[in-house]
Amino acid sequence: MRKIKQIKLLLIIILFVLVSLVLNSCYPDYGLTTSDYDIVATFKDDAANFQTYNTYFMADTIEKVLDGGIIKPNGGQYDAQILQEIANQMLAYGYTRVNSLAAADLELHVGTSSSTSFTYYPGYW
Repeated sequence: MRKIKQIKLLLIIILFVLVSLVLNSCYPDYGLTTSDYDIVATFKDDAANFQTYNTYFMADTIEKVLDGGIIKPNGGQYDAQILQEIANQMLAYGYTRVNSLAAADLELHVGTSSSTSFTYYPGYW
């Protein structure tokens, strides 16, 4: 009688482990969305005193950085919205946008890059 109870308990534990493995192996994306892959990089001189700067220059285009460091105008559908949001944020921080690089205290370069990856997992797991 005791042997049968041990076998039942062992079968229940094995079944639980198998169900846990199956459920975990089928989880498709780990809860990640496209916004989890967005990257924003800012490069600045740590010795710079931004309190002394008042004006900035930013081009009306977003540059796309390609493989090998090639840069070309992006022409993406959201470029105008991105540039407008940057201008709004700079205005909120007290900076004035100027139309000439010579008249600016700061110069902003806005660029994008993208990559496509293909991954193949043979087998079920």
